[in-house]
Amino acid sequence: MRFGLGLPQSSGFDLRFDVVRIARGAERAGYSSLWVYERVLYPLEPAEGMNGVPGLPWIDHYRECADALTVLTLAAAATDTVRLGTSVLVAPLYRSLHLARALATLDR
Repeated sequence: MRFGLGLPQSSGFDLRFDVVRIARGAERAGYSSLWVYERVLYPLEPAEGMNGVPGLPWIDHYRECADALTVLTLAAAATDTVRLGTSVLVAPLYRSLHLARALATLDR
């Protein structure tokens, strides 16, 4: 069985240190992959609760989300064997050539 771990991307973390620390620790602990997500929108006046649950307030740390590819780059520079991935990447927000180049560079 393989296990993956989500990397820190939201407020409350010092990304300069926490991404590297957690990525290295996860690799040492035997995790096989590290994951990020992309969030670009946060509702200022939600029409419904978080995850569609009536009355469930939206979590404040969702207001801020570090760039997914930058976080993966930090993790890639700090690790050797874990696989890296995005659970969500909104490709139309990027210029296709720039996204392809960034992903190819990250892969190397």
